[in-house]
Amino acid sequence: MQPVLLSTLRPALLAATLALAGAPTAQAQAQAQTAATAKAPANLLPPRTELPAWFIFFSSNKAPDRSIYLVDARYRPVGEGLYETQALVMRETPSGDFDHWSGTLQYQASPEQVALARGPLEKLQPLMKSVKVRTVSAYQMTGSGKVVPGQPTEWSAFKSPIDLLGFRIATDPDALKRPEAYGLVFAGNFHRPIDVVDLVRRVLPQVRDIR
Repeated sequence: MQPVLLSTLRPALLAATLALAGAPTAQAQAQAQTAATAKAPANLLPPRTELPAWFIFFSSNKAPDRSIYLVDARYRPVGEGLYETQALVMRETPSGDFDHWSGTLQYQASPEQVALARGPLEKLQPLMKSVKVRTVSAYQMTGSGKVVPGQPTEWSAFKSPIDLLGFRIATDPDALKRPEAYGLVFAGNFHRPIDVVDLVRRVLPQVRDIR
């Protein structure tokens, strides 16, 4: 596997995300520009749809303390205005009470909100408060390998722009066909989240820092 498979977000998407989080425009653009060096290699096998299709969509901090955010980019509507996906947050170097967290998330949104999510990034701010998300099931693995079951949560607004990025991917039926639209990097098809954690963690040392 070539290290460029774990490149970071495309500059425009990262800049917009940082801006939503309140970073000054110049700072957002400078940080985003550092994510522009890697290109996806040609002739990659497409993701399979009968298995979770894990994609990296965000990362933060610097090696060896990076946090990596992944999502199953398959389109999974489970009811009217209801969309489901699997999410994963992993730490490059496990420590203390956190190795990785994985859970099944559901988003509740109207057709108008889903349509807005397809629009310009600078106009997505209203979705931060209007779209609802909940955790259906989850677990967290500690640095020592202990698995701690999570609890379902009630519907609530997004707590971070990262949640909004996940929503945009989960509600797009064509996300698997156009991963470049979201700066997605395919990490593999795995039933178990811990298997993709292991693969990503083995490749990360070959990937430059995110500044």
